[in-house]
Order: sequence, then structure tokens, then C-alpha cells
Amino acid sequence: ERWIRGARTRHGQQLVDNRGGTRELVSCFGKGRMLGVMVDINRRSGRRVWVDFFGVPAATAPTAAVLAFRSGRPLFTIVSRRTGRPLEFEFQIGAPHLPRPGAERDAEVERLMQTVTAEIEQYVRAEPAQWLWTHRRWKTRPEPTEQA
Repeated sequence: ERWIRGARTRHGQQLVDNRGGTRELVSCFGKGRMLGVMVDINRRSGRRVWVDFFGVPAATAPTAAVLAFRSGRPLFTIVSRRTGRPLEFEFQIGAPHLPRPGAERDAEVERLMQTVTAEIEQYVRAEPAQWLWTHRRWKTRPEPTEQA
């Protein structure tokens, strides 16, 4: 953990805890900074959006889409790809997805999250060995009161 944190922050990245870090994330926008949020992880509890991922409902944290909606900034899918050399990666950046002005918040957040999830699925289908899958992505199942 210490080595990974050091590697990530060495060139100016700021890491924010995924619990209670929303205020810190929003402040990044006020400073004109870009923000990266992992979206292909299981969301066990709290606010979540159900997206289709490989034909199975996947509980997803809506953070990236909520921040895009609130700020009016675009949301991009960015994936890393190992190049074959140790600890060397290249990044692919997808097209921008802008929140629709005047759209209903929850529907727009769901649309944005489904869009980036579909793009991630395309990357994984193209090169499955590149996806670092260290957790049970579909562990959380929809409650009867939740849409799936």
C-alpha cells in the first residue's frame, strides 16, 4: 500500500479516501484540477446505481456521474493498458460525455454511468487480460426495492 501510494502521488496526484471524500473531490474542481474516479467496482451499500455490465446488473457508485452533473463538466472513460515492460502503461481516453442540461438528476446520473460502463465492457471484451479484476464485481445483488 505504501509503495503504491508513493508511486501514485510522486508526480502530483492527490488521493482521496472513498469514504467521506466528496467535499475534497468537489474542491479539486474549484482548483481547476482533473479528477479520476474508479467506476468498475462493486458498491455494497449506500447510494448506488445499477448498470448492465456483461448482461448482469452491477451495483456501481454514482460519484463520477454526480460530479459531472453538478459541475457540468464532461465525463471520460480512461483505461490503462500494460505495454509488456514492467510497470509501464499506456492510457486510452474515450470520447467526452456531457451531462444534458436540464435533465433530471437521477436519470442523467444513471445514463452517464451506464455509458462509461458500456465503454469499459468494450475494452475488457477486446483485451480481457488487461482488466485487473481483483474483486467480486457482481457480489451485491439488487434488493426488491431497487431497480436492476
